[in-house]
Amino acid sequence: MFIRSAKYFPQLEAHGICGMIKDWFEVDMPCQTQLRSSRHHQRLVKYVRPLQESDVEKIVTWLKNGKWKTLPHDGSGIIHCGKNTTNLPLTITISPAGVYLDKKRCHQLGYGGSKNVTKALFINQQGIAEKCAAYRFRDRHAYDMSKHAQNILKKHGLINSFSGNDFHTYQSKSGKQRFKSYVARADDDLRTYISKKDNFTTADSIELIEQLKPIAHQLQQWHSKGVAHRDIKLENIFIQDNNFQIGDIEGIIDSPENGGICTLDYLMPIRFLQENASLLELQYADVFALGITFAKILRKESFGEYLHTVRFVNRTKEEFKKSIRERIIQERGLLSESKLDTLVISEFKSTMVKAHADLPPCERRSSIAEQLSELIIDMIHPVSTISMSAVMARLNQIFPKTDNT
Repeated sequence: MFIRSAKYFPQLEAHGICGMIKDWFEVDMPCQTQLRSSRHHQRLVKYVRPLQESDVEKIVTWLKNGKWKTLPHDGSGIIHCGKNTTNLPLTITISPAGVYLDKKRCHQLGYGGSKNVTKALFINQQGIAEKCAAYRFRDRHAYDMSKHAQNILKKHGLINSFSGNDFHTYQSKSGKQRFKSYVARADDDLRTYISKKDNFTTADSIELIEQLKPIAHQLQQWHSKGVAHRDIKLENIFIQDNNFQIGDIEGIIDSPENGGICTLDYLMPIRFLQENASLLELQYADVFALGITFAKILRKESFGEYLHTVRFVNRTKEEFKKSIRERIIQERGLLSESKLDTLVISEFKSTMVKAHADLPPCERRSSIAEQLSELIIDMIHPVSTISMSAVMARLNQIFPKTDNT
């Protein structure tokens, strides 16, 4: 293994990476000094100073001298070197492929229910550095889910640029177990990308959906392999070198699963009424979520009320179910639980189908915007059974000159 070799990081040069470190991290060094506050007493004063080239030289010297090799690792061949251990300004993680530098505080790239995403820098054995991101998982469950997702992709021969690398655990200063991995850095997520656009027109929306055909194609491939993503949304479509790819893959599965993890604004409402969902039903839910994503991009006013209904029902699901149950009991009297549950599901479906039926029909089907609207309406049907293959076929009809890949 490389980290046990006789020569450590032979190509690593402080001057070459100093600028990138300072640009990416803008690290402040915590410092302290003793000041005399009175004749007999001193007080400790903490302050910060900018990261300097001499700090980077210390990091490089520490790595070249192999001072990390005596530190404990978690059995994976990865060694976590915290700042309290090294007395260096950045956290250092040694892996068989190279070294990661990162800093937790004030360097957040993103945040989710299961993890924090922070800035990191990867330096390979030749001393070449590239920006990346560190995933700091909230708990063991989130960490295990992410590792399981990587195994699913590998099992089915699926490639994703934002798969996790170098999963490892370590002990914090307080003795708590921490969970971490590293991933490629995205330039933006789709929501941020759109928010940066001024005067986002219908033509811009159409062009963007056309650029997202590779996302639909990627999802079609996953579904054909028996995999469901379960959390398609604007924030989980990443942009890297002007290419769009599905990210945040911790929730992918290749077997039936209880419920789902989809964000509420994108969740197919019927899913929360089912104790169990088949893999096919979860794939239909992916199609629904992608349809909601397209609807949010197209920003057609007529979608607004239905999107609001989906969001409201998902966010108030228990109260919504309770109101339906109470109405049924009031109208029909006491019923067995199984009979009542069946009626609740039937009533709920009817309510959502009616809301969907209120969407105005597309008038000029020769228009690309109207063709997209018609496709979106089919995708966001509350009990839709449209497949990604069918979606891809219709996208190819609307945008015939665009490659799938």
